[in-house]
Amino acid sequence: MERALEASVRVQAEPKLVVEILCSDPPGILTGRPARDTEAFAAELAVDLGGGVSLAHEVDVAFGRLPNDGAVGRFRLSWHAHDHQGALPTFEGHLEAHSEGSGSRLQLSGHYSLPLGPVGGFGDRLLGHRIARRSIQTFLEAAGARIDGELAHLKRRTEGPVANTPRESVTITMEDVHPELYLG
Repeated sequence: MERALEASVRVQAEPKLVVEILCSDPPGILTGRPARDTEAFAAELAVDLGGGVSLAHEVDVAFGRLPNDGAVGRFRLSWHAHDHQGALPTFEGHLEAHSEGSGSRLQLSGHYSLPLGPVGGFGDRLLGHRIARRSIQTFLEAAGARIDGELAHLKRRTEGPVANTPRESVTITMEDVHPELYLG
């Protein structure tokens, strides 16, 4: 069984620049982790469930550029659990950068496959789909923050430092997530 999933976030960079930033370091921008392979790399998906409870697991990500189709930038993005593959969902989708005002809207859409047959379907209806939506939104928001951080860095490099403007760096680490429950 598959379920559709969609998330979006606004970034300050224009779509053409979003594509350049994403193509320059896909693992660093999407996951905050450097990797040698820019088409297959590890990531951590995490979601805060509230009440001091978080859920996180390692995934293997596949990423690649697709021909433009109405969007300025279009990428294939999928992942599956690094461990416990039969117990956790897989995701297949597309990441697109669309022009919006002076910046862009990053749109991640696709579907995830439910594991564990009827038990997985019940769990998804009970809580799983909400966790999946929050997880993908958190993932995309973190990537958007890193794109905005890279844009600010590029502007400082080309325009020079602005007096009394502190440099902002966006880094999301495991310590930020506070995972009390960790799968993988």
